[in-house]
Amino acid sequence: ALPLRFGFDREGEALYALTADGALHRIDPGTRRPLGSLPLVEAWALGETRPDLALGPGRAYLTNPKRGEVVVVGLEAFRELGRIPVGGRPGWIVALAVHGIEH
Repeated sequence: ALPLRFGFDREGEALYALTADGALHRIDPGTRRPLGSLPLVEAWALGETRPDLALGPGRAYLTNPKRGEVVVVGLEAFRELGRIPVGGRPGWIVALAVHGIEH
């Protein structure tokens, strides 16, 4: 399937790719072999708001425009952790991490 978004985890040990069929794939960057796939969001078609992917510390976040939600995936276990309803048709997402600040 056509890759929509991709990125490495913080350690550079795995590459994650979100494809147009709505699956998130974990890929070994050294061997380029798939390590697993999770079907998480609806497939995307040309002209529709497409899903997006953001990688944060230990988590991946995927927008699901057809259901108005964000899907949270734990990267270590590579499994869905939950869904956050946000409404609308979310098509873009960014994950930010700030280090060195204590609350």
